[in-house]
Amino acid sequence: MFLVYLSVLFIPVYARISSFELVGSVKEANNEKPIPFVTIQVFKDSLTTIPIYSCISDSVGMFQINLEHSGKYQLSFSCVGKQSKIIRADITTDNFTDLGDIKMEDSNAEIGVVNVIGSKPLVEVHPDMMVYNVSDDVMSLSSDLLSITEKVPLINVDPEVGVLLNNCTPLILINGRESKAVNKNPIFYLSSMPASRVSKVEVITLAGSKFNSDANCGVINIVYKKQDNKSLSVGSQLNSITGYVSSLDFGFKHKKIILNASVGYGNGKNFNSNEFLERLNKQDAEFHNLVQSGETKQDFEIVNRYSLETSYDLDSLNLLSFTTSYYHNRMNNNTAQFNEMSNINDDLIYSYNLDEKHKSIWRNYDLSFNYKSISRNKKNVFNLSLLKDNEYINRIQDQVVLEGENYQNIHYLTILDEESDENSLQIDFVRNLYNSNKLNLGSKFVFRDNNSNSSRVWENDADAVEEDITFDNSQRILSLYSEYSFNLPKKYKWHTGLRFETTNIDANFNSSEEFSSSYTNLLPHILISKKTSSGIIISSAYNSKINRPSIQALNPSLYVIDANSIYFGNPKLTSEYLSTISVDYNNNLHLIKHFIQFSYSLSNNTIQNYSYIEDDTYYTTYTNDGKFKEFSLFINLSARFTSWLNSRLNGSLDYVNISTQNESNSGFTGMVYASAYFKLPRAYNINLNGMYRFPRILAQGISYNYYSFRAKATKVFFDDRLNVSFTMEHPFWENRKYSKTIDSDFFHMQTDKYILGRTFSISVMYSFNDNKIKSRKSGKKIVNKDIKGGISAQ
Repeated sequence: MFLVYLSVLFIPVYARISSFELVGSVKEANNEKPIPFVTIQVFKDSLTTIPIYSCISDSVGMFQINLEHSGKYQLSFSCVGKQSKIIRADITTDNFTDLGDIKMEDSNAEIGVVNVIGSKPLVEVHPDMMVYNVSDDVMSLSSDLLSITEKVPLINVDPEVGVLLNNCTPLILINGRESKAVNKNPIFYLSSMPASRVSKVEVITLAGSKFNSDANCGVINIVYKKQDNKSLSVGSQLNSITGYVSSLDFGFKHKKIILNASVGYGNGKNFNSNEFLERLNKQDAEFHNLVQSGETKQDFEIVNRYSLETSYDLDSLNLLSFTTSYYHNRMNNNTAQFNEMSNINDDLIYSYNLDEKHKSIWRNYDLSFNYKSISRNKKNVFNLSLLKDNEYINRIQDQVVLEGENYQNIHYLTILDEESDENSLQIDFVRNLYNSNKLNLGSKFVFRDNNSNSSRVWENDADAVEEDITFDNSQRILSLYSEYSFNLPKKYKWHTGLRFETTNIDANFNSSEEFSSSYTNLLPHILISKKTSSGIIISSAYNSKINRPSIQALNPSLYVIDANSIYFGNPKLTSEYLSTISVDYNNNLHLIKHFIQFSYSLSNNTIQNYSYIEDDTYYTTYTNDGKFKEFSLFINLSARFTSWLNSRLNGSLDYVNISTQNESNSGFTGMVYASAYFKLPRAYNINLNGMYRFPRILAQGISYNYYSFRAKATKVFFDDRLNVSFTMEHPFWENRKYSKTIDSDFFHMQTDKYILGRTFSISVMYSFNDNKIKSRKSGKKIVNKDIKGGISAQ
């Protein structure tokens, strides 16, 4: 039923109902050079005073017009310094009309004071990125950023999965700067941030050398506005099951100082989930089989977000800015679990009940200072960035085993404290050359000091054991990068870059076992693109990135998940090196806009989970000896056939092959996403979207599948200042079931999770001002996100 819905949802895209598309290009009459940013207005032939459609040509003179009805029209072309031109078009039954080249003559009139008022296209397509101009979305004034991000091409947003780009989790930047807190919980950030503060969202599917070495899933850069008016907006969302989220955002300017502040608060209610696990030990002569069933109840979850940003103009060419933010997450869970171990003859070996209380606190704060200087001729840009980022995790796990048969009562208490202190310095220089060519140079130094302290108490009826464990890990990372982009004849563009990184690691475990390692990586990036005369962009690229293991993946101390499951890290892990070759095809001018990407990725030292059974206990750690190969096809289709309907369909089909010293696995995976956005009379809007994500391929099996559906109705009031929306999530399912399978020569494990399905929510957002201000940012900011592996702090 769900897959049928996904197909039906996009049927209007192919129906071609009452929609007509006109395309063409505007050129100089004497030399046929393209004329950018020409204002184009469409009039009914019988009524030439009020335009029914308006747009502007792009940077190479291309334009696209969508009309709902056939008939006779007049098209007016106007541009500063050119004579206005009017042509007639008779639209009959052909849905697509190519107007060819529209040639404009120079104007002989003297130009006095000219006011040019225009708007950008909602979506801009470049060889290296796609841009969604949020400020030109009519819903952005009174919507939260989550609602707008759902409409950005190539991006999939889901409250549980998070933000996906080509079925992968991208690096999210705010004005070019990474925030660990935003990437940890992007949905909370997006739902508590007003879209009116955002200018655009940049989507970069293949990140170049200037981006951090780990951005192998692409980059999403959210760019704030740079306006100068006072602003204030408030919002709140209430969910029938999961609680509420409230937000407050304000800003003002005083002389040369701009200040912005934002607050978000979330309070989660009871959230129950059930899990059923069956694990067969193939190594045991009696084929021991563990059956485990449990229910987890979330008592509460509280999330806070505070941010303050200020900037000061020293003069028109020099800018200082300062940013600080603080995130706090606190959560309590209770789990009741029943365990039963039997042999091949179904004879009981033991059984017991486990009660667990789990408390976790996660805190993060960052301080950022930035200086930007522009030369008088505007050709040189210098950036200096300093960042301090501190992360703290406290986890208390209290487990009690009782009412056991052939199993002793046990009390197990773990208190874990982890802290990461990161300090970064980055310098960037940009030289703008002739003919839009550009040279980028930069360097970055990162010093990370990670430490983990845990206290464990294990006791039964007869004995008690206490131990303290410490693990310290320091990383020093030096990066140098260079990028050069230039234009070639026949609309070819070449972009090449190289990033050099050297990493030194010192670690010790319990102040006795010491570990140290160092490695150097060269990460080349090459992109060549071609823009055809019809506006189609074809590009091919080679890219290389790395992932460094997290402190959780490195920490060798044991973490008891339950009495039958233990996790520990591997301090010998090194960075994972990933190479990608891709070919992109982007056509944004036809009725059905489509983006197609085919890529091949390879890693000879991929970081993979590895699990095994010893004495009927399940152990999980990480290995660094795996080989990873992936062939991926990603397609994004979008269309607007009428003024009241936008549709989008995207999906990926991936073939994955993973092998390690002990295991190997291969198979197909991917995802399907569909959405329809209806713009109705009287400022009503309806948004429908659904997703199915196939299980990912692992070295020892497959991960969980995932599916979702949401319907959202929105109404705006008071000149688009007040936005009220009602959302229904997963209405077809009271509970949803997700499954995961791990299989090897030594064991087989099947896990089924049951989580809540049907929920309802209402949200309100009010904007007190038409325009929002945002601190001017000093260009590129520090970006640190090169961590892979570890267990969730929650």
